[in-house]
Amino acid sequence: MAVSLFNSRWSFTTILLSTLISPSYQISIGTRQSGLQWGACDPALGSDGTVCANFTVPLDWTNPSNGQSARLYVAKLPARNGSPLGTIFTNPGGPGGLGSTFIHGDSGEKAMNITGGFFDIVSWDPRGIGFSSPAIKYHDIDPDQLHIADIVAVDENLLSGALNAQSTGPTQADIDLFLANATNAETYFKSFVQKSVDKNGDNLKYVGSVATVRDLVALADAIEGPGRPIRYWGFSYGTLIGSYLLDLFPDRVGRIVLDGILDAETYSQRVPYLAYSDGFGDFDGALQAFLDACAASGPSVCRIATPGSTGASLRQWANGLIDTAYRAVQTNKSNTDSGNLTPTVVRAQLAFAAKAPELWDIIADALATIYEGLHGGSGVNARSINHSNNRRSSLRARSTQYGLLDTYPTA
Repeated sequence: MAVSLFNSRWSFTTILLSTLISPSYQISIGTRQSGLQWGACDPALGSDGTVCANFTVPLDWTNPSNGQSARLYVAKLPARNGSPLGTIFTNPGGPGGLGSTFIHGDSGEKAMNITGGFFDIVSWDPRGIGFSSPAIKYHDIDPDQLHIADIVAVDENLLSGALNAQSTGPTQADIDLFLANATNAETYFKSFVQKSVDKNGDNLKYVGSVATVRDLVALADAIEGPGRPIRYWGFSYGTLIGSYLLDLFPDRVGRIVLDGILDAETYSQRVPYLAYSDGFGDFDGALQAFLDACAASGPSVCRIATPGSTGASLRQWANGLIDTAYRAVQTNKSNTDSGNLTPTVVRAQLAFAAKAPELWDIIADALATIYEGLHGGSGVNARSINHSNNRRSSLRARSTQYGLLDTYPTA
């Protein structure tokens, strides 16, 4: 039997979202006097019925009367099923996700549809990013000319000893190379941080999760009215904002959905590499689900499958791909025609498979392309893989067919 896990996931989310819109909890809105002046959004965001506004908040919430302010860029997808029953505030995650593009994209439409069109869906660009201010900038490169692959390539070349490991783990030689590079790596990152401090000055201390939560409460006061319960739907890192809201303002909590939850205690109290490693509790199982689905789908749907493939055989294939990339790095071939196709590039795709099941067939295409690049294919490199993933992900988001995921076998 086959089942679309994507559809099942959204059905589960719909059940969760019913807590936001349950008739037994619909608070009396009365006359809602929004303190925002809604109007047309920035042309760069397109035109889809969304309206936008600027909202001013104190720059320093510990001293809100000092005369300094920050400006939040707020986007709203208005309710479509009669007069709105209230507002659902959202944060797409990141950190660094833009609420304005979230609301304007397919995610805003999905949120509107599964909440029945009864509520305004509102998000914002958190202070420091997007159309909000103060703007935090870490470089002088024109954002339109910057690609994330450029940054990844710099870090990966510098830390090649740390990141380059075969499928069974790093050898002693890999560890020795990492230790030899550690001082250079530390110097690089300290320089990067210092340049950020020099460029942004005191503004850096006014951005962060706690400030974002306080901005959310102020925004809710302006839109819904002071003291009213806040409905909130957070994704990924956005669940941390929801957790902090629960902790800092328990009396303001209405109905909250934390979707793709991040452990707030671990995130806030442990060093980053431990905090993130704790989030991969079932990574192996999720990866195996991808490989099992690929084997069940066959080569007509999954490019890395062959007739007779099994989940176990594809696991061996994936390990072999990591090892091929490892040998390419050892012989310096990965930095020539194959365009820096390191084991990290392979592992990144496998990690993406564990995180984004609705994109499994796209990830399988990327892995097949990496295989071709490591076996003499031309024009294949880390940047082309990333750009291809982004382009095809955008197309897939507009489709109701989920290919490989729709064929996932169930017991």
